[in-house]
Amino acid sequence: MENKKTIYDKLTSLDNSEDIQEVVRWTDDVYDSTFADYFKGQREIYEKLKSHDNLITDSELEWILANTPLDLFSAVESLSAIKAKQEVIKIELKKKKADIASSFQSSFDMSKTEAKEEAELAVYEDKILISAYDAIIDRVSREMSFSKELVMSAKKIWDARRGSDSIPMGVDDSEQLPEYNYSNSQYIK
Repeated sequence: MENKKTIYDKLTSLDNSEDIQEVVRWTDDVYDSTFADYFKGQREIYEKLKSHDNLITDSELEWILANTPLDLFSAVESLSAIKAKQEVIKIELKKKKADIASSFQSSFDMSKTEAKEEAELAVYEDKILISAYDAIIDRVSREMSFSKELVMSAKKIWDARRGSDSIPMGVDDSEQLPEYNYSNSQYIK
């Protein structure tokens, strides 16, 4: 086991970029393998939606309106599994800290406070894992919000297109408006 000074130096050093890069790589790998497929299509269509040169087609709108809610449902199922893993780690972490603190207190004749501090240092990797899961959960939550907004935008475009399809292009001569009497402010029947 590393001594307290070495662990502290490692945790507080400003040059732990390798650790950070490793965590970022791991979170990206988990996201890519578990969630990326649910949101890939939405991002591609969003790029087309914000383009001024290429208008989004009705079939693309239909795809958003039909597939995105199903993808969101699947993403929620996968997200629940990630959250469950994180909760298990949190519960195990509490037990692990208590066991380590108890062991330090009895083996090294430490005070309760010193043993708790040592236990906190001993479980820093578990805390990093919990933070990594938090990052994944936050990222997926943002993607889900984005997808919901995309569905609402697609629905508005769809409704606007369908509404403009039903607007009459000409006036039917058989139904003429009655004349308006300006002095009485009434229509003459």
